[in-house]
Amino acid sequence: MEIDGLGIDLAKQVVQLHGADHRGHVVHRSKVSRSSFSESVRTLNPRVVVMDACSTAHHWARSFQSIGIEVRQISPCYVAPFVKTNKNDRNDAEAIVEAASRPTMRFVTIKSVEQQDIQAAHRMRAVLLRHGTALIIPMRGLLGERGLAISRSPEAFKRAIPELLRTSADEYLEAEAPDESTLGALLFHMPDDPSLPRPMRGGPGRRSGWRLRRAGGRRRENPAAIARIRAAPCRQVRTHAVQRCAAQ
Repeated sequence: MEIDGLGIDLAKQVVQLHGADHRGHVVHRSKVSRSSFSESVRTLNPRVVVMDACSTAHHWARSFQSIGIEVRQISPCYVAPFVKTNKNDRNDAEAIVEAASRPTMRFVTIKSVEQQDIQAAHRMRAVLLRHGTALIIPMRGLLGERGLAISRSPEAFKRAIPELLRTSADEYLEAEAPDESTLGALLFHMPDDPSLPRPMRGGPGRRSGWRLRRAGGRRRENPAAIARIRAAPCRQVRTHAVQRCAAQ
């Protein structure tokens, strides 16, 4: 049995294989686990391995190239038109082989580890930027309720918060009211960015210090008191939920 093209539909736990000869006739179908996936492909020894360019595809492509197998990757949007019936792993693997047989098909370039690391760095930076924006928006709203207006830009927020912490930390962070502790909780989750002023940097030490100061110096070494302080926001949320249900 000579396999000219082996289509692979990657999944988290199970991988579907679809082998075809040079005429496009089906000669192999199987479903293998991820642990035996590499050995199964090595045993079949196809001329070309084709898979859709999805998660982990570049890793497997580099692995098969290292044992001398030609690897091609297809964008999933080019595979979708070749799915003949209901979408499932078996039909997807067949569609991958069918799409790869087209002479004008466009393939995805296989990335090296270094290229993927650079791409991951850019994506993680974008995630951190979205995370910071998602924190800044509610904090601007809470501060606006106290008469402090901050411009919409992140740069204006970074300039305003350190001054706020220096002049009004006791009022906004040390109070016991639920609405005031919300601002402190948001500040606790600010990213640990070295470019930010020190009062804004995140980290366990800063969060623990603020929470312990709220308990008072004489209770800092009491683990039970610390546990009660950390559980206070959860109790407040539960209390508010019970009150809403009772009102309804």
